[in-house]
Amino acid sequence: MELDVLWEFLGYSRLFFYLYAAGLVAVLGKILKNFLTLKEGWIFRILFCLYVVMVTVMVIFAGDEVNILGALCLALGGAAVLFRDPWRNRLSVGLLFFVQAVSISVLADKIFEPHLWMEPAWEYVLIPQDLFRLLLWTAVWLVLRRQFTGRQLQIPGNVWILIDILAGMPAAVILLIFMTVDPYGSQTVPAYEGFIYGSMGIAVFTSAALFYLTLVLNRNEQLKEEQRLWEMRRMHYEDLEREQLALRRMRHDTANHLRALAGLEGEKAREYLQEWMESPAMRPSRRFSENEVVNTVICSKLEEMERLGISWKIEAPLPEQLSMGKMEICSLFANALDNALEACGQVEEGKRWLHLKAGYTRGLLMLKLENSMKEAPELENGKLKTRKREKDSHGIGYGEIADICARYQGVSRVSWKEGAFTLLCSVPLQNAGKNRM
Repeated sequence: MELDVLWEFLGYSRLFFYLYAAGLVAVLGKILKNFLTLKEGWIFRILFCLYVVMVTVMVIFAGDEVNILGALCLALGGAAVLFRDPWRNRLSVGLLFFVQAVSISVLADKIFEPHLWMEPAWEYVLIPQDLFRLLLWTAVWLVLRRQFTGRQLQIPGNVWILIDILAGMPAAVILLIFMTVDPYGSQTVPAYEGFIYGSMGIAVFTSAALFYLTLVLNRNEQLKEEQRLWEMRRMHYEDLEREQLALRRMRHDTANHLRALAGLEGEKAREYLQEWMESPAMRPSRRFSENEVVNTVICSKLEEMERLGISWKIEAPLPEQLSMGKMEICSLFANALDNALEACGQVEEGKRWLHLKAGYTRGLLMLKLENSMKEAPELENGKLKTRKREKDSHGIGYGEIADICARYQGVSRVSWKEGAFTLLCSVPLQNAGKNRM
């Protein structure tokens, strides 16, 4: 008797639904935060909770064109409005969320549907049905969590387009199934039941696999960036070590140099002194920025600038810490300088130059890089339009720069005028006193 009272209370009150919704928000929040970045503000947190619950609990039946299209529009529209990532990221995650949510809901509905019409206890069936949904979402989270990094995704834009295409395939199949099946005809055929179970099971697996693949690709990209950063640091520290070794040797030989100067007169003494002052050991250590990552990247490119005979001017008074990931800072400056060096290398000697100016003011990270460039690139609305034969060179680098700026709701623009190429980046950053990993 007491058990019946408990079931009646849970079945007819809103307590269970609130607990169920809280569980869904918690699980899906853990999943989606590793793919997209929610916009700041309490209003977006509230809308995110509503977004998660509405997409996942929507009832989908075969032949119901309204609900299936409504779920698709809600999944994509919510991803577009609530998150601040580039559109390719939001499209991919929105499609995958749609496929996963609809397929799980359909499985839950089909499994428990025969019991929904059993009076007077039909509402009690909603509890195990919702628990089944929550259990499947929890299983998806458990599978994915090993690949979570807690950082923003760093997948290139062209890879996101491929993920968009792959995510669109199961979404198209689901739409085709539920918009073309006659709910009053084939729905009673046993083969139809098996078809629904099989297709929805495959959809659950496929969307989870694509979520997992996205995380694996992201981890690989982050490892590449980390390798690149550590390689630059290694080169920088090797340069410092060589300078220190040369300095120790020079100090050891100072007495000999002074004795040699004492034996020389006039012009010969001045020439000897000039040669001595220009030696590497006598050069001061170069420090362009208080930010370690930026300084390391710039120093690692100096040797290439000198080898190419590029006249350079660099100003980068950035703070020691920025609220941007170190890998992204490295990629932003390294790609910009690599592209500039490549362009300068195609200009005739004596006309190669590069001017870099970067700073942080009023919550904005500003980067301006000007360099000599022989031919005008193809531009469209301030964006670089890469020619086919250039896709393995500087075009990809500028795509990475644009993606990094877009992750932080920043902008990047390029221009060319009379042999001078200009890259401008403006990225809003908050709490510049803390570096993100």
